[in-house]
Amino acid sequence: WSVETPEFSLRWSVAEAAATLLLRAGKVLAALKKGTPSTEAFVEAYVSGGEPWMLLDRSARQLESRFARLEIEGDALERTVLPARKAYAEAVHEMASAYAAAFETCGGKTPPGVMRHETVFREAVGPLLENADGSRKTAYFLVDALRYEMAAELAAGFDDGCEVSLRPVWGALPGITEVGMAALVPGAEEGLTLVKKQKDFSVTVAGKALDTRAARMERFRGCAGVPVVDMKLGDAARLSPKRKKEVENARLVVVTSQEIDRLGEDGASEEETRAYMDDVLGKIHRAVRSLARCGVDRFVIAADHGFQLVATDESGLAVDAPGGETLSLHPRAWVGKGGGSGEAFLRLRARDIGLGGDLEFAFPRGLAVFRTRGGAGAYFHGGLSPQEHILPLLSVAVSGKRADEATTGMKVTLSTARPSVTNRIFMVTVSGEPEGLFPAEERRVLLEITSGRKEAGLVVAAAYGFDDASRELTVEAGRPNSVTVMLTAEGALDRLTVSATDPRSQVVLDVLKDLPVDLTL
Repeated sequence: WSVETPEFSLRWSVAEAAATLLLRAGKVLAALKKGTPSTEAFVEAYVSGGEPWMLLDRSARQLESRFARLEIEGDALERTVLPARKAYAEAVHEMASAYAAAFETCGGKTPPGVMRHETVFREAVGPLLENADGSRKTAYFLVDALRYEMAAELAAGFDDGCEVSLRPVWGALPGITEVGMAALVPGAEEGLTLVKKQKDFSVTVAGKALDTRAARMERFRGCAGVPVVDMKLGDAARLSPKRKKEVENARLVVVTSQEIDRLGEDGASEEETRAYMDDVLGKIHRAVRSLARCGVDRFVIAADHGFQLVATDESGLAVDAPGGETLSLHPRAWVGKGGGSGEAFLRLRARDIGLGGDLEFAFPRGLAVFRTRGGAGAYFHGGLSPQEHILPLLSVAVSGKRADEATTGMKVTLSTARPSVTNRIFMVTVSGEPEGLFPAEERRVLLEITSGRKEAGLVVAAAYGFDDASRELTVEAGRPNSVTVMLTAEGALDRLTVSATDPRSQVVLDVLKDLPVDLTL
């Protein structure tokens, strides 16, 4: 059926995600009814075990990403998605309420065995820079709004030749970019201090303000103790000759990413946010492989804060902020002095959350949001919930095998059932045939869909072996994989090229050139 109507495969993936979300929401709600866990138990339940609670958030993200790509209105599939959304909102609200209560009970103390946000550079990056001969290179990714469940999905996408570890971090509050990014710089373990300005505040480390990317990168160059180069995620994913030379001369490569947060806060629509947020994971994978080909062999990936992405009835959850002298107001965090108290939010002093200075803070309970100009929308962060506050620290060491060595032992071929593309969703078949002295049973493949030099589409589903995070898929010998591709380019298209590449080496395995496009048929 999906060969004749490729959209069917995407519809089935939406239905599967909705069913999975309903099941996981029910399990989380049942567990929370047994009582409020301690913060230590909360972290354990959220990140580990056979069915960690973070999988609830992954199911919701995958559901929304897939559903946003479909062009439907009022059909049975939409009626299947709505109760799943409702169940997710209920489960997340109860989880956030219990988390705030547990945080209040423990006085904000970091649970045993959980790394503090401010110590990430000292404990996870610093030791990698101390090798005596100075030959090894490390990349440190500072990813804005990388939620724990996204990092877990990212971790699963690395091949067996990599050593991968993922651990939770107790996020710095409030969970906003200025504070969270400052927590990741060298010397942050000395303490963050929030200093009042005329109508705002500044985040300082050792007396130096670190409110901007430029100030933070200057801190790295001055305090890391090794040659440093910094770049943005897009530059790292496709290194120019100039950038390659800079990496060659550096010991520490600092990569910053704002894509997730920018999509959430500045996206043209909620559908755009939901559809393309998880595509950032594939971009991180490409950046890691690109840097590995330039000799970087250790990677540390950290986040400044997490986020909530949930459809709520804001009118029922919006609450008034404390008032008083307000220096900064976000849907999930208030910073200021004075004002009132209320049962809908938790008030804390700077020292209660490990900060220097005399400012005060307030965080809504559950999924409540402060009333702000423009409203909260479906994406927000800054407050007290596992999704916002329990952060990932992902460490990856690439194998001794050179990253530019192509995997051999299987010939990969591409084919289509029709000679032209007549629908924005169409099917490509990827086949594998063993070859050579050491034939392989399976191979990882990345499909790239372009028109001219521009990206024109992406893979959204496959019969088997598709990784949502990296957008890579597996092809097994003698078992063709039917891959669903969606056109994403705006404007008219004349012809497409579909390329199958080896994700590690970027070697092109097969190409379908100049596929005619006629969407009027």
